[in-house]
Amino acid sequence: APLPLAGVEATGRWYPGRETVEVGRLVADIGGSHLDARARVVLAAPPVVGLHGTVDALPLARLARLWPTDLASAARSWVAASLREGELRRCRVRLGPPAPADETGPPPAYAAAAPPEPQAVDVACDFRGVAADYLPPLDPIRNAIGSARLTADRLSVEVESGSVGACRVDGGTFVLAF
Repeated sequence: APLPLAGVEATGRWYPGRETVEVGRLVADIGGSHLDARARVVLAAPPVVGLHGTVDALPLARLARLWPTDLASAARSWVAASLREGELRRCRVRLGPPAPADETGPPPAYAAAAPPEPQAVDVACDFRGVAADYLPPLDPIRNAIGSARLTADRLSVEVESGSVGACRVDGGTFVLAF
């Protein structure tokens, strides 16, 4: 289903000799979440996209819909099956190879060297109000507050507070390695 997209602003350049589009600034409202990013798209076979930016807030109910199925698929599967409610805040997103630092010069010639890793991922977020079935059949954690970081090989979650059944959680770490 389509996602509501509003307030899109983008500035960029096309480098035909390198088949590269650089977006120095991309601002958009995507389904109620504000994206502020920059991107580089190399139109090779297959195309390579690098996106670096921030997302202000994202309800977990929308996360799986925005997450590409082939990007960190093990983490995506766990998140889609385990997280039921809550919100991600102040997300810092780095996907694919480096995005442009600024608009002052041509992009690097990726084709001349080894191609960049298209599946590179580094996403860090704060979260609040999360309910998660982190280790079924144990009781889920509820009202969790903390931070998380996803890389290509792991999902690390630092819980500041929450509750499990009648117990209060005052801190904890949860790590999934892929």
